[in-house]
Amino acid sequence: MQHATRKATSRLFDSRHPRMSPVACRMSIRLVCALCAILCAICVEVPAEEIGTEAFPAPASESTALPPSFVKERVQGRAAFRRVLFCGNSLTRHGPHAPIGWTNDWGMAASAPERDYVHLLVRALEARSGERPEFTLMGLPLEKGFENAEKVAEAAARAVAWKPDLAVIALGENAHSVTNDANEALCRAAYLATTRALREAGAEVVLRAPFWPNDRLRRILSGVAEETGAIYVDVGDLGTRDEMTAKGRFAHAGVAMHPGDAGMAAIADRILAAIVEHMEANGHCGADVVSSEP
Repeated sequence: MQHATRKATSRLFDSRHPRMSPVACRMSIRLVCALCAILCAICVEVPAEEIGTEAFPAPASESTALPPSFVKERVQGRAAFRRVLFCGNSLTRHGPHAPIGWTNDWGMAASAPERDYVHLLVRALEARSGERPEFTLMGLPLEKGFENAEKVAEAAARAVAWKPDLAVIALGENAHSVTNDANEALCRAAYLATTRALREAGAEVVLRAPFWPNDRLRRILSGVAEETGAIYVDVGDLGTRDEMTAKGRFAHAGVAMHPGDAGMAAIADRILAAIVEHMEANGHCGADVVSSEP
């Protein structure tokens, strides 16, 4: 039987087989390869949990070996964050992937690393406090896998173990299964558990709504923020404006719909403004907002 199968298979791809000419065989192979390339380009997606935790290692500093202070110090009248944790997806960082025309290794689709929202926000925080914070990137199962409470708890523990005093959770664009009440409840529970863990460890937490409008995620994040004292930031209107995307710069529609330089700057500015407003309301800040624009 196995011999018969191998023989049939070999005949199928044998250009000498009377049912398939050499030209037809080559055309079939090319067609299959082309279809595979198209499918890869359409379906490629980097889950949040695949983002490396050491994606952007912070420069060495005197504070590196010291435990972080969860008491926000006043530096020139402004709150200083020493350790900033970014939890995100491709908008936070995406490695090179030639099939979709993305050859960089930073927030998709900024034109340079210093122009993605992560680096813009870090630079703005430094400008406010006079102290450059350490920062790193980490994935969380809040888009996929949120129904697994154990997995969520383990990821939250890793985030807490890094001892951030500011955590920016910028997820939701890939939460494609949150389309019904049951999954919305599970996703909310995962966000709530993660945010509580970070808040109880002393971190300020930013919950950024998706760049592309999503009413269920907006409801989840605003509710969790209200319940935990986290900072809610809505940027959903930005993704509906072409000038905030990278349309026209990339042929691949999936890449082009990501925030371009203007969109990244707008995201960073809104996060910064929300942080400042929150800190001022709690008596920690007293300075004007410094824009994240270079």
